[in-house]
Amino acid sequence: MIPFTVRQKYRVTPSQFVLLNTVPQQAVKRNLSIVSEADTDFTIDSVDSEKGLVKVTSQEKIAKGYRLGVEITPPVQAEGGPSVYRDVLHVHVGPHVVAVDVRGIYAASRPQAQAGEVQ
Repeated sequence: MIPFTVRQKYRVTPSQFVLLNTVPQQAVKRNLSIVSEADTDFTIDSVDSEKGLVKVTSQEKIAKGYRLGVEITPPVQAEGGPSVYRDVLHVHVGPHVVAVDVRGIYAASRPQAQAGEVQ
């Protein structure tokens, strides 16, 4: 056996987004950093989202990488549908694709009080 260690080419912080208590169609803003571990300068060729729930709103060059502003818009929740949603943000850097998983849970809806009831 020959022991070895493999370094990542790019480090993504955070490596995934988990959003709690989200409301359909109300965008949530977050920041994402992509840094090269190989000490090379790089450019982001394109960014896309599998389901279209995530879009990049800003891109700022930082030391060895980029800081991206992202906006995640939860889809409309179907009546009786699942209380979770998922998407994947793909950042294309040359021949490499950096994937960031996005998962969200809708806020629990409180039943509306009937006329004359106290909540």
